[in-house]
Amino acid sequence: MLNLIDVIFVLLLFFMVTTTFNKFAHIDITLPETKSNLEENENDVVQLFYLIDGGLILKINETEKTLNNEILKDEILNLSPAHKKNITLNADEAINYGKVVDVISILKDANVQNVELNIKKKH
Repeated sequence: MLNLIDVIFVLLLFFMVTTTFNKFAHIDITLPETKSNLEENENDVVQLFYLIDGGLILKINETEKTLNNEILKDEILNLSPAHKKNITLNADEAINYGKVVDVISILKDANVQNVELNIKKKH
């Protein structure tokens, strides 16, 4: 019986180590893909998710707020200058390009210094 427990433990460890973790698992979003070599910046403090249904989620550290286009500018204006320095936009690939540009314009009008677009690397 002891050997069976050892095998189960080894299998559990194997699956825990080989499983890939998706940091956006709780948000239903499909990022566009590219074959370019991209640097991942894990120090992003402020992220904005633009969902396929048009909803917006503003994530500051671990705090999330659900927004819409009308109140986005007010929320961004209320951020500290350090948070306005760099915002990463995670937009679903199926969203119309014009709508993404509208959100970028709102961010720029709210004095955000740098807007980064988050994309996935193709394998």
